[in-house]
Amino acid sequence: MVDPEDYLYDNGQDDPSFSKPPLKKRRHDSPSVAGNSSRAEKSSIKFAQSRNTSTTKKTRAQKNRKEGRLSKLLEMPMDIFCEISSHLEPVDLLHLARSTKSFHNMLMSRNSRSIWRISRSASFPDLPDCPPDLTEAQYTQLIFERDCHNCLVSRTLKVDNFIRVRLCRNCWPRLIISGTEALKRFPDLSLELLYCIPYRHEGSWRKISSPNTRKFYVKTIEILMRNFHKVVPDSLREDQREAVSEAFKQSQKDLLKEIENASHLPFVAFPFSHIKYPQHSIDLDQWLQSQSDKRSRQGCDAAMRRRKQIHKQLLGHGYIDDDLDITLWSLETLTKWEKFVTQPRDLTPRIWKTILPKLEALIADGRLERSHEERITRKITRQEELMVYIQPFVKNRQDLDKRLFIPLPNVWTLPAIVGLIREDDYNISITEERWLAFKDQAKHEMDEFAVTSQKQMLQLIMDSDSGMVTQGTTPFSKMHEYSLQSPWTYFICRECQLSYMIDRSPQWRYPELLHHRHNDNDPWNSDMFRFNAIESFIGNVEQKNILMCSVWASPQTNGMAEYSAPFQANLAGTPSIIMYLLHT
Repeated sequence: MVDPEDYLYDNGQDDPSFSKPPLKKRRHDSPSVAGNSSRAEKSSIKFAQSRNTSTTKKTRAQKNRKEGRLSKLLEMPMDIFCEISSHLEPVDLLHLARSTKSFHNMLMSRNSRSIWRISRSASFPDLPDCPPDLTEAQYTQLIFERDCHNCLVSRTLKVDNFIRVRLCRNCWPRLIISGTEALKRFPDLSLELLYCIPYRHEGSWRKISSPNTRKFYVKTIEILMRNFHKVVPDSLREDQREAVSEAFKQSQKDLLKEIENASHLPFVAFPFSHIKYPQHSIDLDQWLQSQSDKRSRQGCDAAMRRRKQIHKQLLGHGYIDDDLDITLWSLETLTKWEKFVTQPRDLTPRIWKTILPKLEALIADGRLERSHEERITRKITRQEELMVYIQPFVKNRQDLDKRLFIPLPNVWTLPAIVGLIREDDYNISITEERWLAFKDQAKHEMDEFAVTSQKQMLQLIMDSDSGMVTQGTTPFSKMHEYSLQSPWTYFICRECQLSYMIDRSPQWRYPELLHHRHNDNDPWNSDMFRFNAIESFIGNVEQKNILMCSVWASPQTNGMAEYSAPFQANLAGTPSIIMYLLHT
């Protein structure tokens, strides 16, 4: 097998993540002393230099003590170092290789492959082996790190195990190109050589052989072309150049065949048996998914342990189970509580000392919210108990006179009913004896509601008349003559008028409008209605058999209309009626 480090990835040197550690900063020398300085200046500089010298010696001593702790690692035998490394995870070896030049040269060499393999097999036995197109360090970086391989942006989640790259959302469209674009960008790249590189298929499955549907990593192509020019220089003769080029391409094909270890796609619906994916990539995806599920389960278990630990600690501080019952807390308080309780970390004394005051404040808020919710529950219970006596009473009043009807939400606002329900903070049950004690007062307040509603609707008629007269646009001068009980007195709901066309909005008469509400829990209010003067006038005229005509407008008469003689006679002297009806 050809070593991929010789011609494909250059042992990771093109990846900025595998760059050598930076050189140590040069230590600045102390400032020189001028020869013609005064005695006082020389003495002060000498004293300062002595202090700097003592400080420098102390710093060097501390530094030497720190360096001495790990300096023996480089001097120990390889078998002992391998034994120590077997207890480290692969990502720890990667961080160790980036710490110093010595560790970098030792762990990035080909002789250290056994160290990486031992560490990988000991830490993750079920992890698929390193593929032949990657080094152990590159394989570790692809799996365990979350940095972009190009710009090193952290928390990069977009990874492709087929082409072995992890890129951020900004680098992905720039560095993942199609085969057609790669042939344009690299003139020396042939289609045969391009198909020797791992790729990912995107697009129609019917165009699997088209280079436009294959996506390649730009840096992989650059490394391939650089190694191709090294192996096949321009100085070779034509016959030698062709032979070496064919040998290079054959080695690339052999490596790609070994990478693929092909298995057919599990899609029975597609009759493309020649479409293949690397089996190693499929196994790696499954392993990563299993690890993600494992971490999720571990996080849930840690959160449950933390919740139990916090509950136990709060019980030890004198709280009871009712105080920790969060079922009746508000959403805002519950969100803050879960933020401290459901973290996937065990509770430590330091964490407990930090979150205890915040938890106590949330428990105090939860008590208030719980008492408020319990109070509302008791109120609903009292209303349900009172409904047994209220409904028959209201129905009997309505049967006697429809004008005596009162909506149920308005019943709960009557002072007598409120006092009956709210007695002892809603803790006393409603019995028949208690209802009979408040029945006369409730009947009196319901009668007052009926009288008040009639006055409010009459006021709407008068306000509509006076308002239109003031504007000078009303055709009606005797609107106050229409009584509220007239079958031709119409009202319009303001909210319904917004949702319907003006000529199709429902019309309401008194007292049927007492039943009209948009929400069953909202009390009835006269402000939601307005008096429909036009419909009321037309209905009254029709009742007297005066309006016996048909009205139409035509372009030939410039918007004028023809009316029957009885209608014109009765409407003499009121031309504004005609214009108002036509324009309305």
